[in-house]
Amino acid sequence: MKDQVIERSETGWLDRPIWPHTRLTWFGVLYAALVLFIVLTRLWSPGTRAYSHDESIHAWESWKLATGQGYIHNPVYHGPLLYHLTALVFVLLGHNDVTARLAATLMGIGITIAPFFLQRWLGKRGVLAVTLLMAVSPVLMHRSRFIRHDQGAVLANMILFIALLNYLERP
Repeated sequence: MKDQVIERSETGWLDRPIWPHTRLTWFGVLYAALVLFIVLTRLWSPGTRAYSHDESIHAWESWKLATGQGYIHNPVYHGPLLYHLTALVFVLLGHNDVTARLAATLMGIGITIAPFFLQRWLGKRGVLAVTLLMAVSPVLMHRSRFIRHDQGAVLANMILFIALLNYLERP
């Protein structure tokens, strides 16, 4: 009996269930609340302000692509990803000020959700802290409600970073 190793499963308060005999943990509830806050603040009334100069160009080029007028790449306006995604939204949901900003907004939401996939390295507290900071960041909030290529580039870089960390851990 003395030689037996007793393993203790000490869990932090974030891993504890909210109610006995449920799988719903404090981490799950807090994270879901943060994601809900992020989604609501990014999708709240995106069509109420006028387009900036850049937004008008991006919306116009996307509209031309969606209506069959084609797309010709111009390096002055960055890469084609935003135009194709926005054109897809136009085809699926129609074209207006709200739908023009939707693809960029969804990518902005994706940026703030990406730290969830870094739990192994950040821990649950770290994920909550990073997500909270990203949720209330004025820069990320503004850029997530603005038709620009920044969100796509940042999201792609975050996905690449997460993939690299996973690969380094398990090649």
